[in-house]
Amino acid sequence: MIPEKLQVYVGRRFTFPDGNNIFIREIKRRDEYQYWITYETTTGPGIPQKYIMEFNEFKSTYGHLFP
Repeated sequence: MIPEKLQVYVGRRFTFPDGNNIFIREIKRRDEYQYWITYETTTGPGIPQKYIMEFNEFKSTYGHLFP
C-alpha cells in the first residue's frame, strides 16, 4: 500500500503556459522502501510520452511544480 502522503500526487496535472503538461499516472512500490512514479508528458497536440522515475528523483526534478 502506498502512503497517503504520496497518494495525493496521483492524478495531478501541471500545465505550462505553452500548453505542454505533466500528468502523474501512478505510484508503485518496487523495493521495500523505494517508490517509483509513472508520469506522462504531452507536448502540443502530440501523443503523451510515458516515463518512470524513482519518486525522490522525480520530487527533486519536478517537485516545485507539485507543491
